[in-house]
Amino acid sequence: MRFVIVLIALLSVVSLNQSCSQERIIDNTQPTPPAPPPLPPIPPPVTPLPGLVTFEAFESEMLTDATGLPSVQQENARFITICDQYNSKYLNLPAMRRAVEKAVNQLSLESDVEAGQWIGAFDCTLRVDQRDYGWDDVITYRGRKMTKWQVIEATDPLRFESFTDRGVLLKALTDTARPWVHGANFIENAMNNETYYAIMEVPNELNTFLDQYLGCNLQRDFDDFNEDLFLAGVRRSLIALQKNRGILFTQCQEGAMSGTYDVILEGQTSPERSLSINPFPIEARTGRTFGHDASEYIFTLPNQMLGYALFNAAGNRENFAPTNIVTDNIRANIDPTIRNARSCSSCHTGGFIEVSDFITDHVRGNPNFEADDIQKAQAYFGRNQGMRAAIRQANLKYQAAVQILQIDINSPDPINELTDQIRKEMDARQIAAILFLSEQDFIARLRASPGGSLAVGQLISGGTVSFQDFILAAPILVSDLNLFQEDLGQ
Repeated sequence: MRFVIVLIALLSVVSLNQSCSQERIIDNTQPTPPAPPPLPPIPPPVTPLPGLVTFEAFESEMLTDATGLPSVQQENARFITICDQYNSKYLNLPAMRRAVEKAVNQLSLESDVEAGQWIGAFDCTLRVDQRDYGWDDVITYRGRKMTKWQVIEATDPLRFESFTDRGVLLKALTDTARPWVHGANFIENAMNNETYYAIMEVPNELNTFLDQYLGCNLQRDFDDFNEDLFLAGVRRSLIALQKNRGILFTQCQEGAMSGTYDVILEGQTSPERSLSINPFPIEARTGRTFGHDASEYIFTLPNQMLGYALFNAAGNRENFAPTNIVTDNIRANIDPTIRNARSCSSCHTGGFIEVSDFITDHVRGNPNFEADDIQKAQAYFGRNQGMRAAIRQANLKYQAAVQILQIDINSPDPINELTDQIRKEMDARQIAAILFLSEQDFIARLRASPGGSLAVGQLISGGTVSFQDFILAAPILVSDLNLFQEDLGQ
């Protein structure tokens, strides 16, 4: 009997141990993650010295400005600097400020123009709220969900990031790894190629761009002879390498839009590419369709600034226009390629461009044209005065928008004036300015850097480098010259 009692007791203990063991196995309680390291204390402010904004002073100005903002504004604060223009002794700082302000508003799908706030002793850093431009909107870019500002960060070729105490604090306040960018580099990156199209959400296909993005039903407008639709034919276009060029201007649901019909070769070898023989777009439904090879589109943004897009003849979006079709004749000595959208901003600093049509007079009374084609030519092309009036009306809205930014539309485009600084060959003074160093300090550090000297050593002896060479050398320079670290500027 005692044996039975002992056996029952032992079985009870085993059962209890098994139960406890099972509970331990199914326990999914995770250990409490360690607390993030405490943020460093705010360093004392640094006043920049006349003639040079050091990185220490630059970060101090941003941090002082950000800490004075409400928390929600801190999280959305982003900084675009032209202090390198000040450091390099570039004297046209007012125009450079307008360049950045114009660019950020041309990278916006919001309804208002927002100038931002210039900060610092020399007003060379613009603080913007990313929400004012929709840069906090989440989009899909290269298969990833990202905010538009994160797209700007991800595609920035310089990728400068600070690890100073001020930098750590600023990243915590703004909740982003790189809350600041150089103005010229920002524009050259964000207003070019896929980055621009991503920020502006421009579709890949022309039909989707016209129908859904702009709200244009061109086929219906042609069929109905819409009075807001105008065509013009240009015999010799300077941009189109002295070839003929078709122009369309119309009103879409989202605002005004102008498109071009451009060709590689004209009618001598390809009659369908001659406006004199075949002047009509395909939507006109005639037997005389103009066979174009590419199109450039300019359109009104919700804030009345201008947007841009390039498409090939197959209706696929392009980042740049082939130079055998059109060229950037204003800056041909730097780069003749029209690169969307920065190059477009240069030609259209005053808005849409007025043109004069030759098709109507050419077709009227021409025995080679049927009566129906003559009638359509007069309806579509024969309204030069109406076309000019519509363009001027659209430009008044655009000009009112840029006037908020105090931009003179009769002056050269400030955007390209700023980016020209990095599109040309750059000397030691300019590279030093980008790195927040004096020229003398930069050369001294470069001499002591084997890797830096190998990459851009010609700067020591008065040579120059391209911006692309600088981009390739930047990681070496940041490491070897001890840039954006705690002891920078000490």
